[in-house]
Amino acid sequence: MTGPDRRDAVEFCSDGSEGGTYRATYDRSVVSPSEAVMLVLTEADGGDISDLPPLYDAVDTDALDRLFEEAAARRYGERGLVRFTYDRYEVSVRSEGVVEVHDTGGEHDRRERE
Repeated sequence: MTGPDRRDAVEFCSDGSEGGTYRATYDRSVVSPSEAVMLVLTEADGGDISDLPPLYDAVDTDALDRLFEEAAARRYGERGLVRFTYDRYEVSVRSEGVVEVHDTGGEHDRRERE
């Protein structure tokens, strides 16, 4: 489970105020890419991580994590990029430890899911 120390491993560069895009860097030695994605999505959604559908419904989380492991990142350099759609978000994960989440849903009230 994610604790405060794990959330501290994600640093937000953009808070969604510019075109609905949240951008964050994460410490790959502390959190996995899939965990970083969920932390950024939670921030973008303004709620609790348990309010979101499972990430594995949108992307193979094990494959995502393996792709951006240190050995794979060295092999592919800083060019690795994975993009996928999750709920109303377009998600990009880069091998250099950057996650971007763009809200494509416009005016969306997350209470619609409740």
